[in-house]
Amino acid sequence: WTHISCRFNFEIDKNERVPHDFTEAHEVIRSGGADHAGVAVLHYSGSGVKPWDLLFESAELRVASVEEAKQLLHRLRREGPHDRLEGYSDQLRLWTAMLEWLAQFVEVAASLEEQGCSVISAMREVMEADENAASALKWETNQRNGWQGYGDSCRQGEGWGWQSWQSSNSQGEEASRRRTL
Repeated sequence: WTHISCRFNFEIDKNERVPHDFTEAHEVIRSGGADHAGVAVLHYSGSGVKPWDLLFESAELRVASVEEAKQLLHRLRREGPHDRLEGYSDQLRLWTAMLEWLAQFVEVAASLEEQGCSVISAMREVMEADENAASALKWETNQRNGWQGYGDSCRQGEGWGWQSWQSSNSQGEEASRRRTL
């Protein structure tokens, strides 16, 4: 990336996350204000400043429609970042960039919805498919590891039991295996 101006790949929190790689060109943009004037691409690196996280609460999508996404954007503009950017010294600039991303998301989602494509419905479908795939993998792994049933708890009597090991093991070996697992 050294041959490309940071205008085309501006990592918005780089000054705080990797200051040794923050150049004078980066500082000119950062100090120019919250709107990142002259930048073509804002790059959301690291794990702390992810604008798409604004759409989620406890891993659940917070909006069910473009209209709800618009309302969320307006509410977040009024409320400010609260503790979302705790620990960052440049919160106003980072929050402005996150809201810019969300505004662009709302704009694109609204445009696509007018054409018959619901981005938010597609997001929900993908999340549900991912959840189903994770559940199936968990079930398959539990079956491979010798568990019968399905559930998140290993407490007594809550849907868990051992497969019968009697066909290949004696009763004593089975009891010993239970203690070691």
